[in-house]
This record gives sequence, C-alpha cells and structure tokens, in this order.
Amino acid sequence: MFWVKVAIIGAGVSGLSCAIELERHGESPVIYDKKSFLWDAYDLNAWVFKDWKQGQDSIRYVREKFHIDLIPKHGIQRIIRYENGKEKVFTGNFGVILKRGMEKESLGNQLAKMLSGKVHLETYVYDVDELIHAYDKIIVATGNHNIAKSLQIWTPISSYRVKIATVVGEFDPGTLIFWKDPNFCKDGFAYMIANRFKEANVTLQVNDVSYSEMQYYWKKFLSLSGFDFKIIETKDIDFHRGRLEYSAEEGKDFRDKIFFIGNARAQKGDFLGDGIVESIESGVQTARKILRMESI
Repeated sequence: MFWVKVAIIGAGVSGLSCAIELERHGESPVIYDKKSFLWDAYDLNAWVFKDWKQGQDSIRYVREKFHIDLIPKHGIQRIIRYENGKEKVFTGNFGVILKRGMEKESLGNQLAKMLSGKVHLETYVYDVDELIHAYDKIIVATGNHNIAKSLQIWTPISSYRVKIATVVGEFDPGTLIFWKDPNFCKDGFAYMIANRFKEANVTLQVNDVSYSEMQYYWKKFLSLSGFDFKIIETKDIDFHRGRLEYSAEEGKDFRDKIFFIGNARAQKGDFLGDGIVESIESGVQTARKILRMESI
C-alpha cells in the first residue's frame, strides 16, 4: 500500500470528492476549510443535465465511474429558453436538480456523510507555505484563484460578476429557465431554478464588468426579461476564469507537490451552474493520480 500525507484546502464539491476517494483507498487526508460549517455557502439549486458524457445519465455516470451515489432533489422536465427575446420551450427528461446549501439533502451534506475523517473548520490557509513541509501532497480546492495567484502561476482570462436573487411567486420545480441576451448579460447568461413551489433563485452572470456596471445590467435584465417576481434577497459574487502556467524556474514548478482541482484549477463548466460533475471528476481523478492509479 502506498501511504501519503495529504492536505486538502477547501471542503467544497471537488475537495470532498477527492477526500472520499483517498479514504476509500486507506488514506487519511486532512481537510481545511475557512467556513464555520460544512455545507455550501449559497442556498440554491444547481442543474445536472442527463446527457453529460457519451450520452450517459450524469448521476449514473458519477456513481459508476467515481463510486459516489448522489440523491437529486427532483428532475428537470421542461426547459424554457429566451434568447434575444425569442422563446423556445423543450419538454422531456433532461436531467436533475441538486440542492446546494444547508439543507439535509444538499450536495455538500451528502458528500460530507461519505467521509469518516474530520474537517478542520474556521481554518483559513493563506498560502501553501504553511503546509508545504508537513505534507507530501497538497490539494487546492478553494474554488478561487488566490493561492495560484500567490504562487505566480495564475494567468487571468476573464472575470464574471454574479448576482443571485431569491424571489417568491408561483414556480414549477421541474422547470429550468434560461435567458441569453447581450443587452443584459454580454457573453454571460441568466437562469432561474425553483427551490420550492413558492420560492426560486435567479442568477445573472455578466463578464468583465465593474460593480456599478453590474447594477446597470441587473436593471436591464429585470426590465427586458419582463421579470415580475418579488425579490426578497440578493447576493453578489465575483468569479474569475484563468489558466495555470507553471514556470520552469527553480522552485516554481509545483506540479508534483501541489494539485489544483475544481474551480481552483480554472476548469471548464459554469460557476453555480453545470460544473458539478466536472468538480467531482477533478477531485476523484486527482486522488487517483496521487495514488498512482491513473493519470489526469
């Protein structure tokens, strides 16, 4: 058996998935997270489409390939897409909705229950120098680029401002609504998923804008989409896309010691949208690479 001391920074989807795979093979990773709780910071829903890879059902794909059995909140039977003011309605079996947040059935809590080890909460790791001498491998699963930036291996590509609104009204939990219109989202998009019959989350992503510009695009979205639901709460998040570029200089090539997974690796997939399977995959495959089971 190959034993290795592993630290995981971040207890999100990718970090927990990595820890689950390591524990499955006898390792005992140490997990650090800056939050004071183990569930997701944002109380919302995220979609997982059915045909994710090679026409497979995504939940079955995750179960069979990564041995992680997820329980969805409900299915997606209808998609309404508004693009440049034109409406298209699609019906069928498109995938499932997974709950994010503090609820018992949330994705974070489902993954946490599969762990046997302890997560060190309220522990903010500012840089890997704090851990570099104590562990054989360090997994960065923070969901942001801060550590990669501190190591000077982060090259920015684009940034997104994200506004999430909780709204009340009458909703169909099985319906996913998309908006795509450069007048209010540039190259981004908006979507709405119901939390329950009387409550939903609306998310607007706009690329490369300032805070004041984001307020302008939000007002344009509310106006041009004909949005008439009552807003009871809003949250604002910054999200950055980039790439990791390792240097050949002495002391700057961290590829054998430090691994970036999930959104910390600048993976493809939409933030707070359909990046769940990619996050699980990056976590599990990185664990397997560390265990010398397969390459990524």
